[in-house]
Amino acid sequence: MSGGPPRRGGVGRTHHIRPPTAPSAAPPSAAPPGAVAVPHQAQPSSIVQPVHPVARPTYQEARPHHSPASSGGTGEKSPSPTSSDRLGRDGRRRDRINRRDPPSPPVLSSAPRDLTTSPIMTRVPAPGMREAMPPIGTLSLVSPAARCISDEEMSTRPVKFHQRKTGSQGQAVKVIANYVEIHSNWDAFVALFDVQFQPDEPNRKLRREFVEQLLRRENIVAPSFVYNGRNMIFMRVAAAALLQRATHQMTFARGGEAQGVTCLITLARMVKSGEPEIDQFLNNMKNHWLQDILQLAMLGRSHYDPSAVIKVLEGNARIHLWPGFETSFANYDGGKLFNVDARFKVIRDTTMAMEIQEQIRQALRNRMNQQEAQYAAAEAMVGIIVITKYSDKPRTYRVMGLDFTKNVEYKFLKGTQETTLRAYFQTKYGITIKDASQPLILAEETGQARFKVPGQDRKLYLVPELCHPTGLTDEMRANFRLMKTMAEHTLQPPENRRVKTEDFMAKLLSHPDVEKFTDSWQLGFANDLMTVNARQMQPVALQQGYKKFSYQLPRADWGMDLRSGKFHVEFRNPQGIFFAYPADAGRLAYQFLEEMKLVGRPMGWNPPETERYEYDNDRNIVSEIRKRCHERISLVIVMLQTKHKGRYDEIKYLLCKELPGETRRASMLRCRCVNVSV
Repeated sequence: MSGGPPRRGGVGRTHHIRPPTAPSAAPPSAAPPGAVAVPHQAQPSSIVQPVHPVARPTYQEARPHHSPASSGGTGEKSPSPTSSDRLGRDGRRRDRINRRDPPSPPVLSSAPRDLTTSPIMTRVPAPGMREAMPPIGTLSLVSPAARCISDEEMSTRPVKFHQRKTGSQGQAVKVIANYVEIHSNWDAFVALFDVQFQPDEPNRKLRREFVEQLLRRENIVAPSFVYNGRNMIFMRVAAAALLQRATHQMTFARGGEAQGVTCLITLARMVKSGEPEIDQFLNNMKNHWLQDILQLAMLGRSHYDPSAVIKVLEGNARIHLWPGFETSFANYDGGKLFNVDARFKVIRDTTMAMEIQEQIRQALRNRMNQQEAQYAAAEAMVGIIVITKYSDKPRTYRVMGLDFTKNVEYKFLKGTQETTLRAYFQTKYGITIKDASQPLILAEETGQARFKVPGQDRKLYLVPELCHPTGLTDEMRANFRLMKTMAEHTLQPPENRRVKTEDFMAKLLSHPDVEKFTDSWQLGFANDLMTVNARQMQPVALQQGYKKFSYQLPRADWGMDLRSGKFHVEFRNPQGIFFAYPADAGRLAYQFLEEMKLVGRPMGWNPPETERYEYDNDRNIVSEIRKRCHERISLVIVMLQTKHKGRYDEIKYLLCKELPGETRRASMLRCRCVNVSV
């Protein structure tokens, strides 16, 4: 069936743009509730396996002059920057338009028609932090007609493809997509304001409070504006007309500090309905609906409902499923659409303290001493995503290591007073920590939370007893009964998914606070999910080598035919195979080799004799592979004990970069069996 959601087009992907700010004093380190920030230079050397976050590039404020957003929001492809003749023609055309229609100063008023006919203001630096902003009447302006390029110049599709792209083969059907059509009638422009804090305020909650107080002073309240929590405010034209100046600032007192924080709001420009910033505005407003109004927990890009938890119990495995949705506004061929996709957050009903103790006991049974057991437990924990539930909103962190030199009696400064982790949780959350000897987890926040403040170290100490691991282990995935029980909730038939999606939309749009936003911004949603015209194709013939076969239409599964036939291209058999596996996984390794031969021979591959190597600890596996691999070995298979990505990267670099041999291939297997941790 060739249905599905409509092809995405139009403005394309939108990047968050952070305007440059002036150098300011280093902001105070701010950790989420219940976590202790660890300065990078103060990290103890005894932390096992610390991993430093990788710096990500920062997008500068720049947009091609001929992008769809700057040319009226059309969905046509932008001209190539190398097409000098076309760019020159566009420049000459704009010069003629500017001479014919000189720009006039914009006037902010409550009437939408005044702004739709006035020129578009360009972004201007704010006072105090960038260059001084001139009065509104002297802004640098560009005529709306000068920003538009004719459809003939923007069109890049060949003439022979201008007809409708409708297929003729197969059977025409109608499918329901998880998209909702948007019916908007807002003003042609939305006022965009820049928000800056001096010094920078790392606390998102305080930033929102400062902005709301500043706008309340100017008699502007929600839902007339939408703040993205960082550096942008989207405001209705009628509300922006109430502001008599282009720049507004206010100083707020921050607890325990005499300097205070200055919040500066600067009118940047007007945004048309077809520009990519409109998608940012709609998604920010949607996040406000789901987080602050419906009280859903935002983890990553999805919103979950912890109150509707689904408990799955099968054997020794206990899983909690948080139902939720991933939602987004975006431009498609059908216009502005709202996408709703079901999601589930998998949380294990155990704590990290229990996981660490189990790993240590397992290592001690493998004849390791206490120090080696702690090292093995730390390696097994690295990379796990954990969740904390004690604060106002659940938060997720990535484990970077364990610190066995610190416990819950670790002292730190809370304001001006020194306290311990045990006393902190008892005072703030009323939580009594039971195990006083448990090590601390060194972790970092996941997602964009790691980059709240540029240059700030986001490494934190967490208490294992208060953290829950997320996701499934390999042992859980191998549990057929558990996966079948989970599939009853997560893999639902299309009709059930449609009903749940429509129920979610009805619950969202019927809330009184959400209705205030939709009425204020004249934003309407279709009553039903979007229907898409599709075509159900007939089965096609497949050929593999000398064998031809087809498939049944309902299932469209041809895996058995592929495995029972020889390779389509003649396979060059490797000269030798080197197989490294843990000593306590010998039975699993033998089964793997036998099944490899059983599957490979019907496909024309007869595996040669395998050189085996058993190891007790994979810390020396890289040196052993370098020593044992020679020119006769052309296939290397390594079975790892843990999911430690660092070990995987070391072996991959060795086989792909250091060792010679063009025919060498590497296959990395992560296993889960008795006494082998994942």
